[in-house]
Amino acid sequence: MSPVQLSFVGTEEIAAPRTLLWRNLLDPRVVAASAQALDAIEAIDDTHFRVGASIGVGPVKVHLSLVVTLIDVRDRDADRRRARLSAEGTGPGTAIRVSSAVELDELAPRRTRIDWSAEAEVRGVLASAGSRLLKWAARRRIAEFWRAFAAHPANQTA
Repeated sequence: MSPVQLSFVGTEEIAAPRTLLWRNLLDPRVVAASAQALDAIEAIDDTHFRVGASIGVGPVKVHLSLVVTLIDVRDRDADRRRARLSAEGTGPGTAIRVSSAVELDELAPRRTRIDWSAEAEVRGVLASAGSRLLKWAARRRIAEFWRAFAAHPANQTA
């Protein structure tokens, strides 16, 4: 079976200061609490993480073990903060490779725009669910992540 290529871009606006959202996007505990698919996350060092995720697409459910690497973290820019990450992992009969980027722009003192993008290549059993179903499931998970991240108590300001 040939691999399934996925590509997504989006923008989120969250009512919180950019510095707070930036810190929490880099905090594995906040990210894990916001991503329903993550079973476990373990910091290897400041830029590498071991992640366990359970992904279900239609009748296909797979547990993946991934290594996530933060790349090109730029947090010194006065106006924008950005980072890229890569992730590679495998599960029973499945392999996945992901690259993602986020860029935060402060719109007002308590309002931040997050521009994000993600590309993935999925092979094997998970890809057998089909491109349309895989894209639909991924879009749903992405939307759930951003809703949960925005609502996470660590991102709430008084």
